[in-house]
Amino acid sequence: MRINLRQMEIFRLLMHIRNVTETARALHISQPAVSSAIKELEAHLGLPLFLRSKGGLRPTAEAHQLLPDVERLLLQAGNIHNRAREFADAQAGSLNITGIPNLMGQLLPRAVARFNAEHPRVKIQLVGHPTTEVTTRIMQETMDIGFAFLPIYETGVVIEPVLETQLVCLMHPSHRLADRAALSREDLVGEVLLAQAAYTPSGLALRESECGSAAAADSMIETNLSIAMASLVRENLGIGITDALVVCSPIGRDLVARPYLPETTLTLAAIYSRHRPVSRTVVRFVAAVQKGLDEVVTELRGRGIYAARQLCSP
Repeated sequence: MRINLRQMEIFRLLMHIRNVTETARALHISQPAVSSAIKELEAHLGLPLFLRSKGGLRPTAEAHQLLPDVERLLLQAGNIHNRAREFADAQAGSLNITGIPNLMGQLLPRAVARFNAEHPRVKIQLVGHPTTEVTTRIMQETMDIGFAFLPIYETGVVIEPVLETQLVCLMHPSHRLADRAALSREDLVGEVLLAQAAYTPSGLALRESECGSAAAADSMIETNLSIAMASLVRENLGIGITDALVVCSPIGRDLVARPYLPETTLTLAAIYSRHRPVSRTVVRFVAAVQKGLDEVVTELRGRGIYAARQLCSP
């Protein structure tokens, strides 16, 4: 029979109280249970721990020498139990998050702030990457969760769609088309088009739509980042076509955003490793993101981007 923690708890308390009846009362067990646990412990150790006499129990020299080790072990066991409870409640551990750069302006930082307020002891890492790198980091399991636009073709990840948005046109407030409710490819004739590279989700969506011939514009400037595009628009270099989430970042708030017609949707997804269980910490962070998505949808609709809708519930 192996030594168990219960036997050591009884031994430790009996060492301090020196009375079987009082030890049993303190532990809410019977006297025979106390005596049986001590006998089993002595049998396993192969040495007596208490000398029994009419005057009561007297610990042996070996018992005195074992007591510090027993107390340290019980303390460590208690720490393990408390630590496990913290993990279960997402109150400890680490959380590594990656996402595409234009989520770093508002959505993910706000989710981190909301999560941190309830789980301050969790160590958090938030890193921006392009879509291909987001999925690579998740498959390599160097990140716990990622956020990027579809399509994602890798089979080593699990995808959970969380938000649907659309392509929008970004303009400087002084642009001649800024008062339009929406813009089509015909409206771009004679304009400088600021487009995202074809390998980005927004660039791919633009080129696959029937208005992919938006090269009706006189000239084109390409970039791989929505944030860079917003900066170019701020310089009044042309009309940018990108995903609507850039509108919710600080760099896009003072720009005019209009739906791009025909409506072309984009889907934002949470990305997990297919080969790694999702931790409670990740589940709670996703809940914080979902709450933030309500704010995003409200802000987009307030600016005339009505195609925005959340695909999951907080």
